[in-house]
Amino acid sequence: MKLADLNEHNFREARMVALSNLQYPQLSLADILKLLAISFTNTPVTYPLNCPFSESSLPSARDLTWSQMVSNGMCQIQDDGQVIIPFHIVVQALKRPLNESVGLNQLEAALLSSLNGLSLDVEYPFSNMTRWSSWEYFGASFYCIRINSFLVLGISILSLSDILHGSRFDSGIFNTQVHIRIAEVFQSNEQYGPDMPRMITRKHNSCCLVDWVDGETLQIVLNGENGPGVDIYFILKRAKDSGYIIVLDQRKRLGSDITNSDLTTFRSKLPNPPAFLNGLKLDSVFGLMSIYSEININHVPDSTYFVSASNSLGFHGSLYDHPGCSMVIDVNSALKTSIKQIFCGTNDDQTDLANKVIEQRYNKRIASYDELESLVSEWGGKLDESARARIKF
Repeated sequence: MKLADLNEHNFREARMVALSNLQYPQLSLADILKLLAISFTNTPVTYPLNCPFSESSLPSARDLTWSQMVSNGMCQIQDDGQVIIPFHIVVQALKRPLNESVGLNQLEAALLSSLNGLSLDVEYPFSNMTRWSSWEYFGASFYCIRINSFLVLGISILSLSDILHGSRFDSGIFNTQVHIRIAEVFQSNEQYGPDMPRMITRKHNSCCLVDWVDGETLQIVLNGENGPGVDIYFILKRAKDSGYIIVLDQRKRLGSDITNSDLTTFRSKLPNPPAFLNGLKLDSVFGLMSIYSEININHVPDSTYFVSASNSLGFHGSLYDHPGCSMVIDVNSALKTSIKQIFCGTNDDQTDLANKVIEQRYNKRIASYDELESLVSEWGGKLDESARARIKF
């Protein structure tokens, strides 16, 4: 590589490659998963000289303190004790040899599976996702990862507020204790609403039936195509009685702040719960997730939680800058997979245009939308107008 090519983007790519190749041999795969679980559950570190891996299968890990891990670049510890994990640690967990996963217990294997399902490969995030579904899939995967992380730490009963830590809420229902079990993402054919059955079928595989209420696995369900009012939902059993709480997640991509009148409109689109649940003690909470803008509502209504753009770091923690968590595409630094989303045409057309953008920015930074539009026109392509709000320079 020539010295002139060492721009910010190339340096960041080279750094990620180097960091991803670090092996951290003093930690087993189970140790890395425990470290990730501590981060994903917002479990605070109160004593930096403690050794979190005292029961590790590797002697080298048993005496490793939090302070040493910070010094070695394995994590950062915030002022409130929250552990932030650099992205390359997640990559390392997924790249460990297959034989290392043989010794994992069922809960550790579930966390590893949910991380793998998120497609955290930095080169091809969400390559199998439709253009605008990556954020919904990320959201379902995030709930799944956080729940499985609690299980890895030995926690199977917790407050609903623990699952939703980092969001804004202001009512007692979030203090309710609930049971959790191994979670997985389930893309459903059925739409959430009064007519939805207990047994639902998987998208692209209608032969796969699951009980989304009391099945062996906790299903974090991506609502059926064009399902009104709800993007993600799952149901939790109360720990102290026989009732249930349904979590309904609605995701918005608005360019302007969300106000009380917007909230009223969004809530009016929520379907009634499935009729087969009418005989049960049932509550629901509604989550409004805004990826672009702020939720400009001072008082959070009962049974409601918010995550707006400024809450993303607090809610998503170590995954807050994952490609699926940000709809913004910086044409001067984004990966090819993201850049492809701003063009019309076939997959080959989009790939060709993305390659041209990458080649162009190596020589000269693209300064504005007008400049980008002019370049794309010269190359015989067309920008997707619906993606305009996502582009930055």
